[in-house]
Amino acid sequence: MGALRTARDVLRPMIDGPLEYRLRRSAGRLMPALDQTGPPHLFHACVWKTASQWVRLILSDPRLLRYGGHAPFIWAHLRDDPGEARAYRAAHRSLLLTGYGTPEMLLGQRDGPMRGVFVIRDPRALLASWITSTRYTHRPNPSVLAHRAVMSEMTDKGALSYAARAFVTEFAPVLDGWAQVGAETQVVRFEDLTGADGEDAWRRLLEHLGLALPDAVLARVLRTYRIEALAGTGSSKAEADKYALRGKRRADFENFPPDPAVAEPLQQWMHAYGYG
Repeated sequence: MGALRTARDVLRPMIDGPLEYRLRRSAGRLMPALDQTGPPHLFHACVWKTASQWVRLILSDPRLLRYGGHAPFIWAHLRDDPGEARAYRAAHRSLLLTGYGTPEMLLGQRDGPMRGVFVIRDPRALLASWITSTRYTHRPNPSVLAHRAVMSEMTDKGALSYAARAFVTEFAPVLDGWAQVGAETQVVRFEDLTGADGEDAWRRLLEHLGLALPDAVLARVLRTYRIEALAGTGSSKAEADKYALRGKRRADFENFPPDPAVAEPLQQWMHAYGYG
């Protein structure tokens, strides 16, 4: 398995995102589905900073998808590639991954019912992680660069206040929307998936999706994508890694900020999702 992972890491820079998931769908078609009695259309919704790339790697593993016959698609690819959107809508059985949008944006991708999960994280940790990432560690993109340009002219205190308000603006539509989910959506905690009892949390998640994996298969899939291995904890750059940082800075934000424009929605989200 180590050799396969190395080959994957070498080849991944040569393969763009849509192609990677077309290959995953092709691999799934080569292995006949073992069970197609569960819901035909599934989704993985989330907010940023909830290990979304890790979760989607696990959920799109062909060994796992063999137990439902679902074709995996990435939400962002549907927005950017009309061909991917058409393929998704034509799929007999589908799994939509890393849906960062509101319920209306995600569930509106197709007609008919969908069953899924929404992955949440302690809002205090989300705030801390997003600020650290946006200001320092996230790879440059137009949104990150725009925020950094504004903060570059500020003191540390001013940049922290600005970033906290920006966090509320960007996260509010998604967090408010998924707080009102129905029975077809299971709210799943990031802390449970990555904690000591993570395998049990994953089993409950998959049962909700109607994917009845044998315990031995689930254990092998989770070993392939161990979050500790992805974190690079042995690397000198581990402190800048998005997984290595998980939760470490939350204490700095436990009582932050006094600004009602941030503190009030933060408290509302903690209450809505059962934190504190």
